[in-house]
Amino acid sequence: LHAPTHRLQRVGRGDLLGLLMSDVNRSSFALSQGIRTLQGALALAVYGVGVIVVASTGAIPLLLGLAATAAAALLQRSDAERLGALHSRLNAALHRTVGDGLHGLKGLRAASAEGWWLGRFGHDTERFRRLLLQIRRRQAVFTGLRDALAVLVVGGWLLFGGGGELGREAILTTLALTYRAAGLLSAVIQSRRLFLGDLPGYRELIRIRHRLGTPIPAASLTGQSGSVAEPIHAPLTVVAASGRGPIRRLRLEPASLTAVVGPSGVGKTTLLDAFCGLLVGPASEWRIDGPPGRSRRWTAEAADAWRRGIAYAPQETVLFEGSLLDNLLLGRLDRREEEIRRWFEILALQEILERPGG
Repeated sequence: LHAPTHRLQRVGRGDLLGLLMSDVNRSSFALSQGIRTLQGALALAVYGVGVIVVASTGAIPLLLGLAATAAAALLQRSDAERLGALHSRLNAALHRTVGDGLHGLKGLRAASAEGWWLGRFGHDTERFRRLLLQIRRRQAVFTGLRDALAVLVVGGWLLFGGGGELGREAILTTLALTYRAAGLLSAVIQSRRLFLGDLPGYRELIRIRHRLGTPIPAASLTGQSGSVAEPIHAPLTVVAASGRGPIRRLRLEPASLTAVVGPSGVGKTTLLDAFCGLLVGPASEWRIDGPPGRSRRWTAEAADAWRRGIAYAPQETVLFEGSLLDNLLLGRLDRREEEIRRWFEILALQEILERPGG
């Protein structure tokens, strides 16, 4: 899933984590259970027809066993679709709590709010545990009802003379076939319930996929419609159209500072995000109007080429798990590592880089 920054920010952290950690797997599992349901139904049909054709009299308890299994399914409904949708919501809530705790760990400890966060985590975990227990309980009740009804129905048939003309071995064989048929139908019902229970995971995947919009082809992520120009020591006009509003222009003077000011919420960050290529839409483009022959233009497909020509310090900084050099370089190795090491020596901080793991 690849999407512009502004679309990713519309989807909650818990929804994204829940999607990646659970709903993708649930979608695959739902597909496999749907196929297994069809396979089981076909096998049951072949099995039932075969028994009926070979032994019409002995097929009566088999049909009774199937009827008992179907009755158990009607008496103990799984409510799989509703519970599956609740599973997706609780899964997202649990991942949101964990993600918030990891992302804001320093803030939690600074405010001595670990107890509040642990209480929230415990509440979400308890709700998730109750849901799983409810699903397992319904399954156990269905299995118990199926076995009890099958024994009662087939036992009643035998007691009231249904198996009088059958020998002992024939009765035992009939009972084994009946239990086998009931097990096949039960497997079909179970697979169907698992399919319906995990189908909301696939719906959640589709919902988030729709909110993120059409993915950018992988080949376009490295495409360029212009190379980053060398520094220009002359006034420049930068034009940015992010595909989300009016075209924005910004005049930049060489060797100077330009400040964007305004009240909170007026759109200063959005303006900078548009210029920095973070709000990528199908109609996005950037253009630098400079001296003759020095103008450049980038389209949405080459947004990464535009971003490589500028430096942007976001308002919120996140430290990634890894060494200090990893966080400073973020994959840009070339000659910057030597420069950083030189600065660490100037600042007498080189021992930090010499620590185990950096």
